[in-house]
Amino acid sequence: KLVTAKLFYRMLAAITHISIPVDTGDFRIISRKVVEALKLMPEQNKFLRGQISWIGFRQTYVEYNRAQRAGGETGYTYSKMLRLALDGITAFSDFPLKLASLSGFVVSGIAFLVMLYTLYSRFISHEYQPGWASLMISILFLGGVQLIAIGIIGEYIGRLSANVRQRPLYLVADTNIRASAGPAQS
Repeated sequence: KLVTAKLFYRMLAAITHISIPVDTGDFRIISRKVVEALKLMPEQNKFLRGQISWIGFRQTYVEYNRAQRAGGETGYTYSKMLRLALDGITAFSDFPLKLASLSGFVVSGIAFLVMLYTLYSRFISHEYQPGWASLMISILFLGGVQLIAIGIIGEYIGRLSANVRQRPLYLVADTNIRASAGPAQS
């Protein structure tokens, strides 16, 4: 489980736009400001490590040597780990959605290359096998177009998802404006 966690957090760091610390635990001492900022994030599927990084307040760490588990086994099963990974990826990365578009362009590019090869085989080298090329080009091209369409829909879903999360547009870390007790006295 330790290896899968290390791999996941490195992959997540590579595909997100926020800096999520790797090789750290989930135990935290947080200030009241951070608690109040977290309360402004009414998300259903919480990924605390990512949320705290997204908030943007200064973080530091305390290094310590963790003792072996005194007894029992972890209650965090592989299915729970997978759920946590999906929550982290879907909450802080739109890379999987963009991957569909990228795959569509790659598949369409392959279809174009197969078409060029077919034209070369037919008219220049005369080593043409009828039937397979038109079928392959059609399948690849239509598959590419479908993946591009899925990617475009994914972009819309990603933007909708960001709006549904209702994260605050900004957080004020500090201010020099004092709260007044009431109307100004003259």
